[in-house]
Amino acid sequence: MAKTKANQLRHEPKSASTPAPSKKSSGKKKMKSPSRTPASPDKSNRSNSRLNESGIKKRKWKAGTKALREIRFYQRTDHKLIPKLSFCRLVKELLSNAVGGGSEQLRIQTYALDALQEAAESFMVRFFEESNLCAIHAKRVTLMPKDMQLLKALKYDCEL
Repeated sequence: MAKTKANQLRHEPKSASTPAPSKKSSGKKKMKSPSRTPASPDKSNRSNSRLNESGIKKRKWKAGTKALREIRFYQRTDHKLIPKLSFCRLVKELLSNAVGGGSEQLRIQTYALDALQEAAESFMVRFFEESNLCAIHAKRVTLMPKDMQLLKALKYDCEL
């Protein structure tokens, strides 16, 4: 049985001495990229500015990623957002102004101060959330004073 020539070419392994078929050239020559000169010191500093001490490139986060991470952190925690001592000074100042600014020092219990701080922070957080909804309704991402003024006029009867 004689094998056909096409069958022989298909099944027989190629020898190392037979040349591989050459590709046709398109006629266009590839241009070499111009050799670059070393960057000036000020340019190299600019490109390496995002490197940390170990030489690893710092990650560039998208805008707002850090803010979202902080929001999630503060939603998980239950500690006070305003420092206790500064809130205490504010309350004492408001109490002295309400009494008439006399030399008499008013005292407040720590449990009452804690309850007042919890209520104030809860009010402020809710107020900012609703003001943010007003900004989103206006197709903005930035919270502006006019959002807070609108919310105050619509919902709250307080002075800000």
